[in-house]
Amino acid sequence: MEKERVRDLEKKLVNINGVKNNMRNRYRLAAVNYIMNLKNQKKSITASKLAQFKKNWLKRIANITNNGRSRGINRAVKARIETL
Repeated sequence: MEKERVRDLEKKLVNINGVKNNMRNRYRLAAVNYIMNLKNQKKSITASKLAQFKKNWLKRIANITNNGRSRGINRAVKARIETL
C-alpha cells in the first residue's frame, strides 16, 4: 500500500522539469520523501513549497558536486607535459 501511495504522489506532484537526466531518479526520491514528511507532519503540500524544495535541492547537489571535484591539473598529466 505504501509503495502505491508514493507512486501516486510522484505522478501527481513531482515535476522533474529543469533536472538533468542523470539526477532525475535521485530528485524523485528526495521529493517524495519531502512530501511524505510533510504529510506525516499534517502540513499542506503546495506547488510553491515543492518549487522551493527543487530550487534548494538543485543548489545543494551542485554544491556537493562542485566541492567534490578535483581542482587543478592532474599530477600525472603535469609530469607528462613537462617531459615533452
